[in-house]
Amino acid sequence: GFYSIDLLVIPKWGLYANMTAQIISQLSSHYIIHYHRRIIQEATRQLDDVPPVIVRRDTVLLDSSEEGSDLHSPVANGGSTLDSSERLCNHAFRRPHRGESDKLVARATVAPLLLILALSVSVLVVLGCVLPTYSLNVVGIVGVLVESGQAFITATTEYSVFSTIKLLFEQASLTGGGADYLGLGALSVLLVLSVLIAPVMQCVVLLVQWFVPLTAKRRYRLAVALEMLQAWQYAE
Repeated sequence: GFYSIDLLVIPKWGLYANMTAQIISQLSSHYIIHYHRRIIQEATRQLDDVPPVIVRRDTVLLDSSEEGSDLHSPVANGGSTLDSSERLCNHAFRRPHRGESDKLVARATVAPLLLILALSVSVLVVLGCVLPTYSLNVVGIVGVLVESGQAFITATTEYSVFSTIKLLFEQASLTGGGADYLGLGALSVLLVLSVLIAPVMQCVVLLVQWFVPLTAKRRYRLAVALEMLQAWQYAE
């Protein structure tokens, strides 16, 4: 109880401006892509014998007719129809350059392998948030004072994503300002959403798309959901 040191790192408007710009950019991108699809769908209604509209090149192809139309399987299958009661993992994918009779079916080992990989990714993402990400080392006279108060243990503190969020809220309560709660709270929510929730949800949605039989409408919505999750996850 001889001394106390409070070290505060106060985010300034530049950081909040960057965060706000990223959010506006993401939301505007979703808006633009949505109306791009609407424009294409409206235009294709006025034409005959048009090719399918690409919703997402590496995911699905959506037919250019109404929402209830048949949904085609991934581009790799060459456009063979996927029945609404059929699971994508059991689908026979066409290879046009090999002829109609030559089909590709996923091996039996693919299903458990995908489950293991998805579980591993989720566990590793959680560990990435729990394990220390960076450390703070206090040196000089202040460092000596800190070490003397903790049995001369090195004045180094490690922080993970979760402990950083906890630290941000503690700082907001220390300063006691409503703006601090709002700004630091928004920063914390965005951090958890982008590095934890979105990557895990992306794995879940991909597994649903592969293992669950889906109607054309639901498969289309999953493709859009995957597109949004990929835009909001910052695991890389």
